[in-house]
Amino acid sequence: MQPYDSAHLLRAASELTPIGAWAYEVDSEQLHWSEETYRIFERDLGSSPPTRPELLEYYHQEDGDVVVALLERALQDGVGYEHQAAIRGPSGTIRYILTRGSCRFRPDGSVAAIYGSIQDITRLKLADIELRASEVRHRLITENSLDLVLQFDLAGAI
Repeated sequence: MQPYDSAHLLRAASELTPIGAWAYEVDSEQLHWSEETYRIFERDLGSSPPTRPELLEYYHQEDGDVVVALLERALQDGVGYEHQAAIRGPSGTIRYILTRGSCRFRPDGSVAAIYGSIQDITRLKLADIELRASEVRHRLITENSLDLVLQFDLAGAI
């Protein structure tokens, strides 16, 4: 059996979880994506990553504005970020994503690149939405019921 190297572990993790990677080189304005990032955005693996305007088309207007502000702040101040947003792929499918970004610096301290991860958190987000809706339904029932409602724990305490 071969020992696992970092690249092998990264590929294995990417197959198990919907997490992609990306990098933006400041000087060339070049965007690089991992295979999983292409899948999350529903783009063909053979195509090039989108331009900045094309990328923003995936986002709802408000989320796109936040993404632009986060990228500009990272470029100017060299600070990383974390952001959740909804995107719409070419098929019309809405996905929820969590993006994290960090900066790589030149010797003079300016930002050379921004790189990070993107995770498809759609299942988690939909479960959270359903849980919140269930809590609202439960609250409406208990607050508007004319019947006496008691809850007991396993020890029998009310």
